Amino acid sequence: MIKKGEMLVNNKPDKYFNNGVIEMAQFGRNIYMRNQITPEQHAKAMLHLIEQYPIKKKEIDDLIKIIREKIVKCDPLQLLSFCSDYFLFSNLGISSEFDLSTESIHVARMTEYVQSILVSSENHFIKVEDDPSMTFLEIQADIEKLYKNIQEFYYYWGAKLIEEHKEEYDNETLKTIIEAQNLYLVRGQRYQVFEVEYFEKLLKIHDDEFFKLYGINANDIIEGIKKLERALSQEKFDVFNEIGKIFDSLGTCENPFENDSLKEEGRALCEKIFGTKLRDVIEITGWSEKFVSGLSFEINEEKSFFDEGDFSGWPIKDLPIQKRPFIKIENKYYCFDYYSFVDNFYRAIQKNVKRDHSNYNWSDRQKLASEKMVADIFAKILPGSEIYSDNYYPTTSKKKMAENDIILLYHDTAIIVEVKAGSFVYTPPITDFTNHIVSYKKLIEEPDHQCKRTYDYVTKGSQVKIYHQDGTLKSTIDMSGIKEIYMMSVTIDNINDFAARAEKLSFLQLQCNAICLSVDDLMVYREYFESPLIFLHYLKQRRRATLIPKLAPNDELDHLGLYIRDNYYSLQFEELPDTVILQLNGFRKEIDDYFCRLYHSHLNPSKPELKIPQLFKEIIKFVEENDVVNKSEIVNYLLDFCTEAKEEFCQSLHKTFLRQKEIKDYSVINTSGDGNSLRYTCFVNQDCNKDKMDNESKIDYVLSTILWNNEVDRVMIEIWLDKNEKIKGIAYKTFFSYDIKDDDIERLKVLGSERAERIVSKYKSTVRKKIGRNDMCPCGSGKKYKKCCGAH
Repeated sequence: MIKKGEMLVNNKPDKYFNNGVIEMAQFGRNIYMRNQITPEQHAKAMLHLIEQYPIKKKEIDDLIKIIREKIVKCDPLQLLSFCSDYFLFSNLGISSEFDLSTESIHVARMTEYVQSILVSSENHFIKVEDDPSMTFLEIQADIEKLYKNIQEFYYYWGAKLIEEHKEEYDNETLKTIIEAQNLYLVRGQRYQVFEVEYFEKLLKIHDDEFFKLYGINANDIIEGIKKLERALSQEKFDVFNEIGKIFDSLGTCENPFENDSLKEEGRALCEKIFGTKLRDVIEITGWSEKFVSGLSFEINEEKSFFDEGDFSGWPIKDLPIQKRPFIKIENKYYCFDYYSFVDNFYRAIQKNVKRDHSNYNWSDRQKLASEKMVADIFAKILPGSEIYSDNYYPTTSKKKMAENDIILLYHDTAIIVEVKAGSFVYTPPITDFTNHIVSYKKLIEEPDHQCKRTYDYVTKGSQVKIYHQDGTLKSTIDMSGIKEIYMMSVTIDNINDFAARAEKLSFLQLQCNAICLSVDDLMVYREYFESPLIFLHYLKQRRRATLIPKLAPNDELDHLGLYIRDNYYSLQFEELPDTVILQLNGFRKEIDDYFCRLYHSHLNPSKPELKIPQLFKEIIKFVEENDVVNKSEIVNYLLDFCTEAKEEFCQSLHKTFLRQKEIKDYSVINTSGDGNSLRYTCFVNQDCNKDKMDNESKIDYVLSTILWNNEVDRVMIEIWLDKNEKIKGIAYKTFFSYDIKDDDIERLKVLGSERAERIVSKYKSTVRKKIGRNDMCPCGSGKKYKKCCGAH
């Protein structure tokens, strides 16, 4: 870990680039950029982009027209099968988006765009005997070119947007809108291993309505989702394995070509590979046609995609497939695109139900389901915690009540949670950036304000009353032992890219450093963190990251990746100059690899581990499992140590254990330094030194050290070890200079002087080296020897 003050930009970079316009330096996974363009050069470049905007837009409009003309002359089933298979096989062996090439990403978008064109256009396919493969490959190349052109077009659009709205929005807001459009095409909201759970938790509460409208219940829908998800992702590869087994069995089978059952099995498997059997929604799921039809578009049914608007038919708009993931062709319903299905299916079902029953109160049930889902996840992350849901408390008076979704208490820690189940705006920033800002405010700013309001209420006193909605008392919460309070907002829709750095968005007026994340990320935390106390330490570091201006990764799990790698990860970014643009990418790659493999348990996934010494793991386990005061405070303090300090603590503890067995007395561990993590006194209690030093003497030792070293504070740690050096107990307390009473100052000065003299004497006898006048004094005061013990 790089320590505070050791600026990354002052170290030798792994790679360096400077073309006079932009300067770039790479340090491992960190890339630093510095803009060197002059204001005059910038103004000239912006003017050129604005002038070229209509030309570039027309090029894309013309290309879309060519693509559409080619698509409508194809057999829809054959073309969609080609697109889906091409994507499926192009992603073999890829478990993280950082392994994807630009071309792979464009291939991934091909199916959704082709289907969106098909349901928005008349089809003019005429059956002929010619092989359509060359036409399909032409369409693929055209679509790839289209996405590349659009990526370049964003520069022209961005310049025009800034020029037209510079009086209305600040520059940072306009940059955010441009970035939001760039991220609009990101697919894959959650890991596959969590897909079914997501739907299960949110759909079951609507069970009776599903049965009333469609003749199927929530379990039927969930089981269908499981089957369809597997058919679109894994089953085709399973079929290849089955065909391999058939070929293996041919050698042991008499007259294999006359074996009817074998031939029938082979035909069925070939239909799965080369036909549409694995895309036939009703056959796979068993869902009713009424349910599926509402989630499907027929050929040329959707009329708004190719409208007369500015970006008619562009793939950067809200696509028809995002509204309804299935397509109806010749009285059958098909699903070809995995991500359009899983990413949008919950909201598609919601819209379907509202179309069929406009008065159904989906939102109230959704609120209950989402809050319970979040509370259940927290209950597993922090087992044994007290969780209060759907809470009310008075603001100006008991008649005027404010609402809070969840308050959680875990020993000395409280977490205030707001859950936002509302949907994020589905239209793209390029056509509707105003509503994007409104949506971010609704899902990020509003819960932040609610968290702050609840925080202000629960910190008013040690005994805090919370109420039911009807005003009756629910409980009295004891806040007297709470040392840390975290505030979090959890969204049901995944707005990860900006939630991960919400506090850095200029158009949001945030009141507190609440951590904003999606329920998808919360499920990841539940599965990753086996220790509740390590999770709370992560929250401490995650909250600290909100205060670092330059620390703004694009994904919540990059925060987790940074934590796994560096623990106290914000420290290395604290002193970056304002001129440096920091982009943090790829820190979640190992996390991606692990959770992608988790769906396939036979791959034996290996979880990326936080690098902490075994002794620290034993301490954390002991604190979790035993009645220890200030649980998270102790663990937070120890885990804040840098790697070297952790190792030094472990070595000192072991050496002290052996030394005390030898001298039958205390050998106190003392550290001093600028950082809080290096200023502690540790007493190792074991049978050999039992009753040698009472608690009052230990406190005097710590206070005399504070006085002698002229310190503001010092931590006292006590550890009890058995004869086998196993932990039997641990205690922690911070003492401050103001804890020293005036009457005790002279006595403690004498104790401090005697302690320093003993340490210096021991140093001289063991090191056998003269202490230089300008050397740091061995007593640990942090002063030079000539101004400390050498002055006496």
